[in-house]
Amino acid sequence: MSGSIFDFLCIGSITLDLNTVAGRSIRAIGGSAYYTSLILARLGCRVALVSRVGRELKHVEEKLNSAGVYVAKLDVLDCKPIQFENIYDSSGRRVQRVSCELPPITVEDLPDIEARCIHICPTIGDVDVSVVEWASERSFTSIDIQGFLREADEQRVVKLTYSSGAMKAVRLSNFVKADLDEARCLTGEKTAAEAACALAGDRRIGAVTMGAEGSVICWRKPMRIPAYRARRVVDPTGAGDAYAAGFLYSLVYRGASIAESGHVASAVASFLVEDWGASCSFTWKEVERRIRGNYDKTLLRTR
Repeated sequence: MSGSIFDFLCIGSITLDLNTVAGRSIRAIGGSAYYTSLILARLGCRVALVSRVGRELKHVEEKLNSAGVYVAKLDVLDCKPIQFENIYDSSGRRVQRVSCELPPITVEDLPDIEARCIHICPTIGDVDVSVVEWASERSFTSIDIQGFLREADEQRVVKLTYSSGAMKAVRLSNFVKADLDEARCLTGEKTAAEAACALAGDRRIGAVTMGAEGSVICWRKPMRIPAYRARRVVDPTGAGDAYAAGFLYSLVYRGASIAESGHVASAVASFLVEDWGASCSFTWKEVERRIRGNYDKTLLRTR
């Protein structure tokens, strides 16, 4: 498959997570590139992945391959993987700690590969901004801004810090996804609509997610997208990654409108939180039924 043109190429490190929700904890493989590539493959896309891991996660390639993700390159470093501890309070707010970090993926680490869309999704400083520039010269370029803003303090608690490199990555991209805290940190705006429009500028699509309060997407003007109700909320880790995957699947793969793609993104995210880690299972037909049954029966185009 190395000579093929893929629908999506995801770039970012794979992590080892400890997720604690309502007093219950579970270890799971994580990282934005992991979640996003699995969901896109589950939806029927041809997905390639460039990533790196610490030695404890060297087995992950087999798991990805069996899920339909083509691992174009996986660097296994002789060190511990990036390890996140995600602790959620009763309102869903997260405290995040990180105990290990990896050197960033650079342009020199990338194989010769083509994709209709390149999604760059670092977790914490693990992708160099030069990779975004490389992608912008080749394909529709999408970024999740979180990993360009995160730093760990002395207690290894993850904090958000403004970065000129993050702003450069935004300017090079076609689609930018951030949560509200990240968007505020980068743009200085207070409301989700203002922040989404600041991310979008005059040439991009900006999306700001707000958990149970839905999201705002800006393309020339802001539009509010509702949060879709999950059957149960087990683990919110990766919901933003699922949102990005759903949006890109709808916009790039299906050729849908931005508004429709926002609803697909919200619906896909609602499935992700129904199980621990990336173990949720759903089909495109189930996503369609959730949108038509809970919001608008005419929103999705007939195919």
